[in-house]
Amino acid sequence: MNAPRQADLTKYLDRMRNYLNKLGAEYEAGYLRVARQQLVDEARLKDWATRVATRGAALDQPVDKPGEAWAMLNNKDDFRELGISLDEAGCREGDFVLAYGEAKNC
Repeated sequence: MNAPRQADLTKYLDRMRNYLNKLGAEYEAGYLRVARQQLVDEARLKDWATRVATRGAALDQPVDKPGEAWAMLNNKDDFRELGISLDEAGCREGDFVLAYGEAKNC
């Protein structure tokens, strides 16, 4: 690989690494809270399903409604980089995706 192409590849890989580092920092800073909330959400759903199955409790909540953990992950203040990845435009035009495409062409 010639020097200019090597420099371009390094630049694209650095952009990808930068994005992953930011995503990792978000994970490190906020994911434990989300993981614990997911356990609470699952326990609530299990309890609710047991009440419905064994006691004929009313279906007072939609089963397919996302829990609080999902809402936490969608908080753009706490998980900005994840939000970019989950966003439809970010999936196509985010910095990581664009840098990856350019790196493949080197």
